[in-house]
Amino acid sequence: MTCPEAEGHLADHLLGETLSDEGGLREHLQQCRDCGADARRMGATIDLLRRLSATERLSPTRKDAIDAAAREPRVRGKWSWPMVAAALMVVAAAVTWVSWPPPAPRRSVATTAAAAQARLTSFEGSVKVKRLGQVVWVPAEVSMGLRKGDRLRTDAGSGANIRFLDGTNVQVRPESLLAIEETFEDPTTGETGVGATLPGGGASFDVPPRRVPGSETQVLTPHVRMTFFEQARGDIETGPEGDRIRIYEARRAAAVQTNAGDRFQLGTQSAVTVDAAGHSGPSRTLPRVPSLLAPASEAEIGYPNPAEATTVLLWRLVPGAVSYHLQIDSSAGFYHPREDRHGLSENTSELRGLPIGSYCWRVAAVDEQRQEGGFSEPARFSITRSQGGRASQPPLVIDSLGLRGNILEIKGHTEPGATVSVDGQALEVQRDGSFGEFISLGKAGAPDVLVRAVGVGGGVTEERRHAVIAE
Repeated sequence: MTCPEAEGHLADHLLGETLSDEGGLREHLQQCRDCGADARRMGATIDLLRRLSATERLSPTRKDAIDAAAREPRVRGKWSWPMVAAALMVVAAAVTWVSWPPPAPRRSVATTAAAAQARLTSFEGSVKVKRLGQVVWVPAEVSMGLRKGDRLRTDAGSGANIRFLDGTNVQVRPESLLAIEETFEDPTTGETGVGATLPGGGASFDVPPRRVPGSETQVLTPHVRMTFFEQARGDIETGPEGDRIRIYEARRAAAVQTNAGDRFQLGTQSAVTVDAAGHSGPSRTLPRVPSLLAPASEAEIGYPNPAEATTVLLWRLVPGAVSYHLQIDSSAGFYHPREDRHGLSENTSELRGLPIGSYCWRVAAVDEQRQEGGFSEPARFSITRSQGGRASQPPLVIDSLGLRGNILEIKGHTEPGATVSVDGQALEVQRDGSFGEFISLGKAGAPDVLVRAVGVGGGVTEERRHAVIAE
C-alpha cells in the first residue's frame, strides 16, 4: 500500500470502519514512520474529542451530535487526515465553548508561533529537524527551539538531548525519529503536561519531580501510550516487531496502554515487551543500578607516561547480577563508546593506555535471565601527564583480618577519598580514610584474600593477606 492510499483509508480505520485491506494498512503504518506518526496524532485527536464528550456537562442532544461527528461517513476515503483532524478540533472547540459551567482552561504554553515547547540542549553527529508543514530537513543547532509537530531525526552514531518546558529530558538514540506533541499549562492549577511520539528507534527519558499534582508526561509509539505522573527514569525501544520498555525508577507507577487494549502499570526496576499487534508480555524485574566507586567523579589522574599506565575502575556489587556492562566515552551521550565491554564477571575493570583527555563511564548489571538493568549515572574523570615518577600509591594499613566460616571481619585505614575492596567487594571508607566491615565471602575456609586500595590520583596498592580463622 502506498502513502496516498494509506492516507485515503486512515480516517475510516481510526473511526472503526471495516476496510477491505485492513492488513495492508496496518502493515504500512508499522513500516512507514511518517504515516504511522500521522495515524497516532489523528487518533489522539479523536480520543480527545470523545473523552471531552464523555466528561463535559453537555445536553444529550449535543453528546449525540459529537458522537455522530466522530463517526460521520462523510470523511470516508475522501478527506486527508489533517482535514479530518481540523474538523474534529473545530467541533471540540465548540463543545468546550458551549459547555456549562465552563471548565478550567488548559492554555497551551506555546501561545505564539514563535514559542518553543522544547529545546535541543545538545547533540552529536548527524541530527536533523523538520518543521511542521515543511518538507526539508535542516541541520540541528544547539538551543534550537522545537514546537508541536516538529520532528527530529538522528543518523547512525548520532544522538540528541531534548529538554521540555516542564523539565523532562529525552535522550534520542542513534537512528531514531521523535516528534514533539502538545505542551500545556493550566493557568488556574499550574498543572503541566508534555508529550512526544517515537515512531521508530529508541529514547531514554528522565521525568523530574512534579511541583503540581495532576501534571503528566506522555510518550507514544506505534504500539503503546505511556503516561508518567511523577518522577521517573527509563527507556523505550520501538520497531516493526514491537516495543521494549524498561523503567529504572518511578516514584509513582507509570500507566501503559497498548493499541490492542491492554492496560497495566510499571513501577521501579520493571520491564515489559509489547508485540507488533499491541499484546503485552509479563512484567519482569530488572537488576538494580550499580553504584560507581572509583575513580571518584571529576577525579584528575596523573601519570608520567599515560600510554603505559593502567586505570582501575571499581563499582559496588549488585545482588543477583551475574555480569556487568561497562561503557566509556568522551561524552555522557555514549552514542559511540570508546569501550563497550559486555559480560564482565567482576565489579572492576582495567583500562590500559588511555590517552590524555576527559572520559565518562557507566555500568549496568545483568541477571541470570540476561536482563540488563539501568546504567548508573555517568561519572567523569580526566587523564593528565604528571611531573616526576609514578602515580603515588595510597597507604593501605590492615589492622585486623579475622574469618569465621565465610564471614570476614576487616579493619584498617587508607588515605581520605580512596576506595578499598576485598576480593572485589567494596568497603565503606570513612572521611578520615578508616574502614571496618563484616563481609560475606563466596565460600567458607578460604582465608587468603586480596585487599586493594585505589587512591584519588589513580594509584593502586594491593595486599594479599591470610585471614586468622577464629576458634
